[in-house]
Amino acid sequence: MKILISTPHIIGKKTLSIKKYIIFSMFFAPLIDLLNGYYGEIFPIGQVIRILLILVNSYLCTRRIPLKEKKTTYAFFFIEGYILIQSVITGMIFTSSNAMVGLNFGMKLILFLSETQMLINYSKNGTIRKDSFENFWKFSCWFVPLSLLLCKAINVSNVANDSLAGLYSSVNAMSIIFVIQFVLSLYFSRGEKKYLIVTLLNIIAVVLLGTKSPYLYVGAVVIALILFYSKHRIRTVITIIVTAIVAYCFVSKYFASDMLGYIDYHTYFIEKALKTNTIWEYLSSGRSNMLLNEWNTISGKGLTALKLLFGVGRTNFAIAVEMDLFEIIFAYGIFVAIEVYYFVIRSFSWKCMDMTENLFLNIALICMISYSILGGHTFTEAISATYSAILIGYKYSCYLDEGGKNAN
Repeated sequence: MKILISTPHIIGKKTLSIKKYIIFSMFFAPLIDLLNGYYGEIFPIGQVIRILLILVNSYLCTRRIPLKEKKTTYAFFFIEGYILIQSVITGMIFTSSNAMVGLNFGMKLILFLSETQMLINYSKNGTIRKDSFENFWKFSCWFVPLSLLLCKAINVSNVANDSLAGLYSSVNAMSIIFVIQFVLSLYFSRGEKKYLIVTLLNIIAVVLLGTKSPYLYVGAVVIALILFYSKHRIRTVITIIVTAIVAYCFVSKYFASDMLGYIDYHTYFIEKALKTNTIWEYLSSGRSNMLLNEWNTISGKGLTALKLLFGVGRTNFAIAVEMDLFEIIFAYGIFVAIEVYYFVIRSFSWKCMDMTENLFLNIALICMISYSILGGHTFTEAISATYSAILIGYKYSCYLDEGGKNAN
């Protein structure tokens, strides 16, 4: 007999199927990137799967919308429609190839929004709970760094761009994922000591990526814990320092050539930046110049206010600046950017009763938001967009699990 339920306490067949889909879509996220990295040149498997996920997510967002999520759900559908229509129109104005570029960029942003709204809606109605999110993160915190280590060990990389992130598509996207997982694995290690090894794995992954931003973020996390984590401050900081030293020794021994290459590369550019007084350009990887060039392009052809309000599309008129906030503003306008960041920033209003849990999740969220603004590739890269949505869903589920039934 088919049972359709209206309360989260009785699980009917339809609710159970939705729950299985949501859990499967979370656990499948890193595997999609690995498959795409291996087969991507033969067939765009990653794009096809993620388009299907967007369609299913969007459909589920129309079903059983919680009363307090109606406005944000409607806002999501407005943004989704606006991005798709605008991409087609700007593509017609310019060229068909640019229309595909615009759609590809827009679909990644829609993936983030659809996943976020779906997870919040179905957490609110009790279909998906905190333990499912926690199980995903505990799986991902060891699976993703181990898969990167394996790719490095057997010298396999993304077929499209010979990525330093192994089969994963983007070093920048993986950087923020490993920073988030570093924070969460450190939190999990409080109750389960085996997660100290997982923390170590994620630091090793950060070192292997060879980019400076995750190093800076790990340092910032240490400072934040020193300032705000009074319960086990000294033990936590010692844990981080020891795991960082062990990670460095491991990489130096087993990936010596990679390590020397990273050191030589950064040493050269640090010295150059100090001599030419361009240290900010080095820290931003040239993004400050790209942002200035993009602003000059947009403001130099008139109608600047209208362009900022409604965007100019993701065409040759709006090049990448690798900073999510500004890319969204230039491509789709200020209103869309406000809506996107509202989806993220409101998560700080969901306070967990466990203050330690609240602290670690907020640190992870701050890392995610600041990285999206300063480093990009967070809400506009498929795998990191999915992970960002799951982090927001995790925070909301923790809030609901501890009695926050009146979330806005």
